[in-house]
Amino acid sequence: MNDSLNIDTETNWELAAFVGENRAYYLEKWESLKNGSVLSFNFYAFLFGIAWLLYRKMYREAGILFAIILVESEVTFNLVGDNGAVDIAIRIFYSLAIGFTANYFYLKHAEREIQKLNEQFQDPTALKELIIKKGGTSWISVIVGIAIIVGLSLLLAYLLGDLNF
Repeated sequence: MNDSLNIDTETNWELAAFVGENRAYYLEKWESLKNGSVLSFNFYAFLFGIAWLLYRKMYREAGILFAIILVESEVTFNLVGDNGAVDIAIRIFYSLAIGFTANYFYLKHAEREIQKLNEQFQDPTALKELIIKKGGTSWISVIVGIAIIVGLSLLLAYLLGDLNF
């Protein structure tokens, strides 16, 4: 698979197996992206942000977003101080950005993971099982990921002097 959207009948079974539940929703959204739609809104990604990324096993994307939010929060705090209106506006922006780009990034994530598995395994039965295992969802990832985020946030707040124990 290449960098362009690639949803044809040959790869539909792989993408469907990777997604697991809600595969019809994602295949439909991805097909509209393939047909020229620039954006596709995902309400759950909008509402839950990083937790949605973790639920869909998009760990790299969740880590990048968390790092961006950490840096942005520190810069914003240093520039405008503790301003609730600015914080709310920025959070709304993040939510909208995640909501409108989540389906695209989930497709890219699925294609990347499927391509890695296709390069490593030739047996179709084993490949399908591995695609199912690699994809899908994980509540444990959400719980562990949020615990890590809270822990790192507290540690950074302490190290930056924003929190005193």
